[in-house]
Amino acid sequence: MNASARSSLSTPRARHRAALRLVALLLFWMLFSGATLRSCLKPTKPSQLNAVHVDVDAIPIANDDTTLAEGRKLYMRHCLQCHLPDGSGGVGANLTDDQWVLGSDLSTILRVISAGTTNGMPGWSGMLSPEDIGAVTAYLYSMNPHIELPKERLTP
Repeated sequence: MNASARSSLSTPRARHRAALRLVALLLFWMLFSGATLRSCLKPTKPSQLNAVHVDVDAIPIANDDTTLAEGRKLYMRHCLQCHLPDGSGGVGANLTDDQWVLGSDLSTILRVISAGTTNGMPGWSGMLSPEDIGAVTAYLYSMNPHIELPKERLTP
């Protein structure tokens, strides 16, 4: 640490200001990411899926370059705050490993994205169209080498 950095926190008042800035930054992040302290500390369990009916068969799934590009764009806009740009997790679950708490099957992924969970994951069916949810889902499958998109479910 250089001398100017040491001296900037050398007084109690400076340390107090730095602590307040850190708390304000954390609160700002929580407010705008949709995260809660509870969701940061507790893992999601299968019983914590929101009890919202989702017709997963009505969500189209495509695996072409255009859909994957749209899925990536939507992921970067709505998901990276909790799951990080590479999907490795943070506040949200790691989407690139083979340890999915709720399951990595297509039906579960579509339900979680659409309806959310009771432990911090928001449901996106009110903001995203079924096509958008399908595009994000296809992108998630493209990010994860441990799961494979069921070919029989792809929309022509």
